[in-house]
Amino acid sequence: MAETAARIPRGEWIGGRGWDQNLWQGMRFPTRASLDRAAPDHPVSLTRVDGHAIWANAAALHAAGVTRDTRDPSGGIVVRDERGEPTGLLVDTAQRLIQVVQRGQAGSWVPSGTAGRAQRAGVSARCSAGATACMS
Repeated sequence: MAETAARIPRGEWIGGRGWDQNLWQGMRFPTRASLDRAAPDHPVSLTRVDGHAIWANAAALHAAGVTRDTRDPSGGIVVRDERGEPTGLLVDTAQRLIQVVQRGQAGSWVPSGTAGRAQRAGVSARCSAGATACMS
């Protein structure tokens, strides 16, 4: 994470997928603290292996307006610590709080180069055919 943060422009979103706390020592869910240390100048959003949770840092939470006063959306949970502060874990529909903001940022989800052009072409084709949502 720190290597990626060091090589991309400050403030650019860092995204990824595939973490699973069940594979880690202690099997605890992560918090924003480690992401804050690794990439303090970038919003970071990492989707769990099964797609049911996002692990975000403080910059991502701030960009999405997620605070201690943010209500849990229907069907989702903003996990909070004992003080009521968001831990950086957003479950199920709460993920949308981050996704909407991240997807609105240029370059945050679509890779560059050949893969990016292919992905953009695929999305454009689906939209022109009437699709209103795509799962990745």
